[in-house]
Amino acid sequence: MKKTAFLLAVTACALLTFSCKKENTPVPPPVAQTSPYIQLAAGNYWVYQWYDVDASGNATPRTETDSSYIEKDTVIQGKTYFKLVKGDLFGNKYSMYLRDSMGDIVTNAGARIFSATDFTDNLLSYYIGLPSDTVAKAIMRMEPEAVIPTPYGLFTVLNAKTTFYMYPGYTSAGAIRYMHAQYAPNVGLVVETAHPYISNPNYYEKKLLRYQLQ
Repeated sequence: MKKTAFLLAVTACALLTFSCKKENTPVPPPVAQTSPYIQLAAGNYWVYQWYDVDASGNATPRTETDSSYIEKDTVIQGKTYFKLVKGDLFGNKYSMYLRDSMGDIVTNAGARIFSATDFTDNLLSYYIGLPSDTVAKAIMRMEPEAVIPTPYGLFTVLNAKTTFYMYPGYTSAGAIRYMHAQYAPNVGLVVETAHPYISNPNYYEKKLLRYQLQ
């Protein structure tokens, strides 16, 4: 399966993070966390199993696994962020800089990607596009608690759910598509859906295998 089949995952990722140079200034201690859903400490790591999921929701495990870890903390524009290193199904790695903001997860680009308290407002709203056309409008909102299974066990989670409203010409796999990022208290991210395909109703999902917190 070619990497280009994803719905412009790189474009969406670019909306949430950007690279920066570390300034030669003293780094203060990491700030105290305010939400049990956010486990931001250097040395924390999570290992996930990838699954193929069909349009009916049937999941088939793949041989590939993926790991995420907090590499370090750093200061960006006077605020302490934690560098989260993540991977995709194809073994590529990318980084995000995150901080806790009164129970929200905020990127260094200012995007809210999770909230433990706000179930009313849109966390994110943006457009996915090709050079000559708009493919979809994406809106991320929080969903209330639900219990979900993983290879590690059952977790009660809050879901940062992204809904893609597909534009005409890109609805062959469905006019509305979804992506999920589900967080459990005192654990962190336990299930995450990869960006959907433009023309394929199937998708990839990773579920927690094991983890270690400092």
